[in-house]
Amino acid sequence: MKNQTKESILNGLAEILSLAKSEEDVHSFLKQHDVILKCLGYDWVWSKLPLGSDYITDFVLARTFSEGLHILALELENPNYGGVFTKQGRPNHTLATAISQVADWSIWIESNKPLFLKTIRKNIQRDYPIDWSRTPKHRLYKLSQIKLGVVVGRREPVESELTAELKLKYQGISPNISIMSYDRLIENFERQSFLWFR
Repeated sequence: MKNQTKESILNGLAEILSLAKSEEDVHSFLKQHDVILKCLGYDWVWSKLPLGSDYITDFVLARTFSEGLHILALELENPNYGGVFTKQGRPNHTLATAISQVADWSIWIESNKPLFLKTIRKNIQRDYPIDWSRTPKHRLYKLSQIKLGVVVGRREPVESELTAELKLKYQGISPNISIMSYDRLIENFERQSFLWFR
């Protein structure tokens, strides 16, 4: 991000989103410009954080609150693969696969929560030393909020009420999994980037 302006990053993001042939193209750009993800409201971003030997996330984001952590694990999909839902109201194959994958992450994290939080704490201490001595591990465990997200596709110019209703219905099945378009990254960056560019 050194020597780059908000405008140059925004233009680069718009270009990569329009030209990307796979999620790896976008991943590479976001890894180099992680301030875009921080603008979702997080302090730290890690790329390809493993969940044991079973899974590898695209990104894990974290921020502190009081004496715990807010954590968001993200799965990226191709921004140009098409609509998110079919006309019948079902997730397209790409989205369904991504949701299934992050649901597996959720099961792994819940089964290995102390290990997962220990890994996050180590990464935070490595990148930004924090005095955790006043925070008992059991309290940090209880207060940590872990969510998962899928970033996929581009927002339609006008969302139909049916599509919005289906999104809410589907997210109700997996309340810890959020579905967002890449346009949300752009909007949050436009609103929050003043925190990094003064």
